[in-house]
Amino acid sequence: MSIGVGYLYDEDMHAAANARGENYWYYYIEEILDELGIRAEALPFSALQTDRLESLRALFLGDFDALLLPAQAGERLCAWVESGGTLIGFKTTGLDGPIADDWLPFCCAGQPPAQTSLLTFTA
Repeated sequence: MSIGVGYLYDEDMHAAANARGENYWYYYIEEILDELGIRAEALPFSALQTDRLESLRALFLGDFDALLLPAQAGERLCAWVESGGTLIGFKTTGLDGPIADDWLPFCCAGQPPAQTSLLTFTA
């Protein structure tokens, strides 16, 4: 696994928020990470349907409903976390697995996975 960092980003969500007159706060994730000295790549939701996760060490999820993610996203993220990836969620909702109250039972049959990291930030 490389030292790559990525974040899921959807241009349509950004445009929709702006059309409603709202600020799309997750837009600033790249700037925040850059200020911390972390170079990160914006990834479309469809990246979860490919082997793109394998080249990442960390992945940020924004404050969106995970129902917008491709089918099987929960299982793919679980497998990636179990293999050592770090998943960092910012109030992500609707995912039966990572970033949910039932993450460990869903992902690991109630057993904490070895050497994994899961961080979640909520209001």
